[in-house]
This record gives sequence, C-alpha cells and structure tokens, in this order.
Amino acid sequence: MTIIKLRKKIDAVDARLIKLLAKRFAIAKAIGDLKKKHGRAITDTAREKELVAFHASLEKTYSLSKAFTKSLWRLILKESKRIQRIPKP
Repeated sequence: MTIIKLRKKIDAVDARLIKLLAKRFAIAKAIGDLKKKHGRAITDTAREKELVAFHASLEKTYSLSKAFTKSLWRLILKESKRIQRIPKP
C-alpha cells in the first residue's frame, strides 16, 4: 500500500468522524433545548462523570492514550455545552 492510498483512507475516516461529530452536536442541541424548556442547567456533572468512565473503558479497548481521550472528550463536552447554550431560532 502506498502513502497516497493510506492518506486517502485517513481522509475517508476523518470525513466520517466529522459527520458523526456533527450528528452528536445536533443531538446535544436538542438536549439543550429540552433542558431550557424544563429549567435544567446545561452542565450535568453526573452525566459528565458517566461519560468519563465510559470513555476510560474505550481507551483500554482500543489502546488509546488516557491523556488523549481525556483531552478529546473535554473538548467535545465543551463544544456540546456551547451548542446547548445557543438560543433556539
């Protein structure tokens, strides 16, 4: 396999990642709208702890660095909360 072919595979995976993140953020927005409707806070510490535990199990399954997965999920959660704060049009 050539570098060019491998890079094309990476590009395809990256495109799927972005598409999945966009789906995740759309769901997060819907959750934020429901939280606002019901007077709930955007930050849900219990849920965040649940996610940290879940992602810790995945890092072992897929041999990912703990530091990497923590950084990645902190960033994803930060963006999810930002999106949830955007007023509904």
